[in-house]
Amino acid sequence: MKKDSHALHHKLHFAELHEYWLNVGKVFLKCQRVLNQRLAEHEISIAQHEILLNIKQQPDMTAKELAKRLLVVKSNVSNLLKKLNQSGLVEIRSNKEDQRAKLICLTAAGEALVQETELIQREVVISMVKRASAADLQHTNSVMLGALASLSEYEAGQC
Repeated sequence: MKKDSHALHHKLHFAELHEYWLNVGKVFLKCQRVLNQRLAEHEISIAQHEILLNIKQQPDMTAKELAKRLLVVKSNVSNLLKKLNQSGLVEIRSNKEDQRAKLICLTAAGEALVQETELIQREVVISMVKRASAADLQHTNSVMLGALASLSEYEAGQC
């Protein structure tokens, strides 16, 4: 690691940084728990919801493309897609351009379900940020994008 990366720009002690990190984690976990509870009303998990939502946003993706979008391994996506297909929520069909790759799209039942679960997700997110101003949200987004970029650099060994 470069020495500069150890120079804390905000002159914070590790204990303070650790507390901030813990709070980000607590919010993430609480949001997941609340969203899972609400999605359970529709017998669907967050992971399944995210797959359906991503297919809605970009139909005819492959499992590999979907895994890349979701930042997970393809085997996890493939297992979830199998269950969603068996439940009649997604259709998996051959790709005319590449017979090895399968294209994924929503069925009518999948489209109807994702419309409902997307509303639930929206309610949970709005509830989560209801005490924040627009400026707070813009700043938080900026900080999170910076943190994501920094972690990507760290992961790539560029720090």
